[in-house]
Amino acid sequence: MLFEGLRETLLIAGIAPRHVRRYLRELDDHLADLTEAQRAAGHDEEEAALRARALLGGDTELAAAMLAQPGLKSLPARAPWLFFGPLPVLAIFAGFFIAGLPLVLIARVHGWMGHDHMAAPGWFQSLAYITALFANLALGPGLAALLAAAAWHQRLDWKWPVLAIAILALIGMHMTAHFPPPGQRGGEIGIALIGEAWYLAPHPAPEASILLAQFVLTLAPAFWLLRKRRLRSA
Repeated sequence: MLFEGLRETLLIAGIAPRHVRRYLRELDDHLADLTEAQRAAGHDEEEAALRARALLGGDTELAAAMLAQPGLKSLPARAPWLFFGPLPVLAIFAGFFIAGLPLVLIARVHGWMGHDHMAAPGWFQSLAYITALFANLALGPGLAALLAAAAWHQRLDWKWPVLAIAILALIGMHMTAHFPPPGQRGGEIGIALIGEAWYLAPHPAPEASILLAQFVLTLAPAFWLLRKRRLRSA
């Protein structure tokens, strides 16, 4: 692939992928113009391509034009401690909060939420169970996959995303929906760390199998990233 070496150089240096893609498109267009000019000057196809590439400049020279602009670096490259530190934790909490908030609002509007419990019809309980299951199996693993993909595509140091993913897996933030048998009090919807309730309501721990699945799925992108790195360096 043309400019592949330049692309790798820019990504490893921390230039944001969108800027790299735009720059390489501009170079492709400029190279095409130079090649056409060399053909018009009477050179055959191969000679025109070689002369045009020489006129464009070497990869080191082309890379220097981008590396001289630190503002083109991506946030993960400029502040990995932020992108892979507090932001993922805040993002996962926001995701669970957004998932649970509509359920809480519905319960309040219909008067199903008391001072310390929730009494709701069966359809709402089923909706709450499904929402919690989906959130637990999608939000943490999905965020971990995004972190791993960002690190891979931007050629970032693998230690930061692996640390962030490990933290997400270990804190085990999850959503629970618990309702007692008909006629009994105590229904709850909650956001929790492993063994600790957060904000929406106190609640019992979720099913161990769901929490284990969430843990394994959240860690999986870290192993994918390490494997890709190992294959690339082989």
